[in-house]
Amino acid sequence: MNKFKYPIFSKSLADYFRTIVKNHNDPIAKYLLTVDVYWNCLNQLTSETDQEIVINLIDALITEQISMLSIRENQFEISFLPKGKEPKYSHGNWVRENRQTGKPTKTVKKLIKAKFTDAEYEVFNNLLRACIENNHQFEIVSGDDIAYWYDEQHYKTLTGSLGDSCMKDVNPEFFDIYSDQAEMLILKDKDELIGRALVWTIDNLKYLDRIYVTKDYLVQKFIDYAIDNKWAFRQNNSVLSDGSEIEWYFPDDEYKTSRLGDLEIVLNRYYKYYPYMDSFRYLYKQRNSISTSPDNGEYIELSFTSGELGESYVCRNCGNEYNIVNFDDQEDIFYSNYLDDYLCHECAVWSDELDDWLPRDKCVQSKWSRYSYDWILEDSDNIIQINDEWWFTDAEEVIHNTETGEYSLKVTNNEQN
Repeated sequence: MNKFKYPIFSKSLADYFRTIVKNHNDPIAKYLLTVDVYWNCLNQLTSETDQEIVINLIDALITEQISMLSIRENQFEISFLPKGKEPKYSHGNWVRENRQTGKPTKTVKKLIKAKFTDAEYEVFNNLLRACIENNHQFEIVSGDDIAYWYDEQHYKTLTGSLGDSCMKDVNPEFFDIYSDQAEMLILKDKDELIGRALVWTIDNLKYLDRIYVTKDYLVQKFIDYAIDNKWAFRQNNSVLSDGSEIEWYFPDDEYKTSRLGDLEIVLNRYYKYYPYMDSFRYLYKQRNSISTSPDNGEYIELSFTSGELGESYVCRNCGNEYNIVNFDDQEDIFYSNYLDDYLCHECAVWSDELDDWLPRDKCVQSKWSRYSYDWILEDSDNIIQINDEWWFTDAEEVIHNTETGEYSLKVTNNEQN
């Protein structure tokens, strides 16, 4: 029996060990990396004899008390799965349920059997922290450099809020308004972008706009930078709902409380394109200004990704409002034959079976095979629930007992073995 069936480390944590060994030849990192190498080897072996040999090698190095260690970079803690707990997953990723956290050195001591000195653990702890934070450099850019750093080609990874940004691969002309009116604070790992935030200047005070990062813990680095330089920054870093406005922390009261800032910038020209804007999202065309407040007259909300000003559309399914330039050529809404109406991108799911866009809240994902899914209306006659999963009744793996009317799944060779 393989008592090390679960991964010992996440890939990102093992990569940190690998970097520490390469640069510093640290004994604790080398020990942990050896465990990782053995475990990866174990999962490639098919011979039970070879597997038993590697299991014994791992058993000589670590305990069974914890597994599935991953780094929580923002808190500088290691998350782990205690013995006796089953791992939980969401879309293939480890989730926090059943997991615990601890300081890196304390957690590592629970795992390994070898004895290291307190001094060695202190060195390891400092190297791990430095490895996480190393090679991060802030820089303020302006002009055409803003469009350059918005381009996803310069991102280190397409992860986090930065990787999810709707402006990462658009026409550079979208950013003309930023080139004229703003600067941008960027954070780089060597020469690759890992974070960015627009910086606006009003009455000699700089305002740090919404922060986009590859990893959540980097948000605090931007906030610390703003505080060190006595800038204002947003009270929260989440997406604003349409028609709402943001509160800010200000240096004049040492960032103790947040308050609304009715901020407005008069533009020096008109623009052909406008980007999706996080805070200064209300465009007042009569006086050609952008504002953080929707309470200063008739406005157009710059919360669309097409770049062009259009007409307002309210999704009848969820109530979300969108600015639509062309109903037949844009990415926010889709026509549903089933509803004989449009659905927004948050409500719509595509069904190959029906060749139509359908409302997500009236659908389920049903299986054609163990690896193939499709969206279908939940009240459809051609789906059945088997073992808490929806299946198409005419899927090859579904068996229908005509005598009892019950449905079941064929047993695979792997399940038989």
